[in-house]
Amino acid sequence: MHGNNSLVSYAIMGVAIILIVALRLRRMGRDRPLKLERLWVLPVVFLAIMAISFSEAPPDEAGWMLTAIGLVIGGLVGWFRGRAIAITIDPRTQNLNQRASPAALIFLVVLIALRFGLRTLLATEAPSWHVNATAIVDAFLAFALGIIALQRLEMYLRGQKLLIGARAGGQP
Repeated sequence: MHGNNSLVSYAIMGVAIILIVALRLRRMGRDRPLKLERLWVLPVVFLAIMAISFSEAPPDEAGWMLTAIGLVIGGLVGWFRGRAIAITIDPRTQNLNQRASPAALIFLVVLIALRFGLRTLLATEAPSWHVNATAIVDAFLAFALGIIALQRLEMYLRGQKLLIGARAGGQP
């Protein structure tokens, strides 16, 4: 019976992911405004969530190591994901626009699939590996923070460069 519950859970999650991807792909070809002054908000909120989580259950030494590894890997992933987002500037208004690429969306879907696969693997194998489940959750939180923060940092730096170039009268 437990296997059927897992199968139903995966089916529901699969349908939800397919619907989200379909909706995102429909809107993907459109430019959306990019507000550089707001890019810091989500990383700070996520950092606060992590701080609360860590204050309630601080990681041990191995947990901090896994958290650091997750943050570094997430940062690398976030930087490359940020590079995959097209940023343009309207020469008339000097407003920035962003357009997510299909590669960025596909990458995100692959990450979600990997997360679910890893979660299933850890649920069955973690006890035999003597791995602390809390440390793994902390590493995933750090991984997510790395993705969010470095993606937005990369976008901010490119957006600033575009704005400076536009104000100077040329394109960078």
